[in-house]
Amino acid sequence: MAAIKSRVTAADKRGISLPDIAPFSGIMLLTVGFFLLGRFQNPTDEAVATEQLPTSSTWYCKLPDDPRAIISLNGKKQLAFAVTSQTIQTAAIKTVALHHHVRLTAAQLTELATLPYLDTNVESIDAYLAMPVRQRNRAYQSNTFTPLSEAELMECISAAKDASETLLHRPVYIALRITPEVKMPEVYRLTDLLQARGINRFDLATQFQSLKTE
Repeated sequence: MAAIKSRVTAADKRGISLPDIAPFSGIMLLTVGFFLLGRFQNPTDEAVATEQLPTSSTWYCKLPDDPRAIISLNGKKQLAFAVTSQTIQTAAIKTVALHHHVRLTAAQLTELATLPYLDTNVESIDAYLAMPVRQRNRAYQSNTFTPLSEAELMECISAAKDASETLLHRPVYIALRITPEVKMPEVYRLTDLLQARGINRFDLATQFQSLKTE
């Protein structure tokens, strides 16, 4: 990994772009494309909207229909977790909350089942879910809640993999939604965390840009 990083030191000074991803080719299978992620059709339902993603002229490859855990990372180093299966996402967050001794009420579980993504720390999720939907974004932007930590994100990923195996008997793939403002050291940090847990395949979501001219 050190040898790979030494070849891209120039990228450390700028945001992520498709050429910067080349050093990962020997480490992971990187599928570049515009992923139509089922329920993530409304930009307000995405931690990183499609319009914020890097552009690519490469059309996407067909992926298996298994659930995908979506890891979002923006220029403020804020993380978010989601799963294309709402059932698996809800089960994963509930499991991690219990590990942190957070027990959700029936009303909070109902709200959890409609949560598009998790971007706050798990230990505060009960208070977060108790708030009206309109107030949640304002509370997050005003730093009322601590952002989702790297450790909690990894817990959510592990819980999602376990839930999918138990409930659906299917694996979970990892998709990254990263804005161009994110510096390469932050991308390496995230992929290092995943690799440390034996996850060596990451699918990078981009927005498709046709090069065809009229």
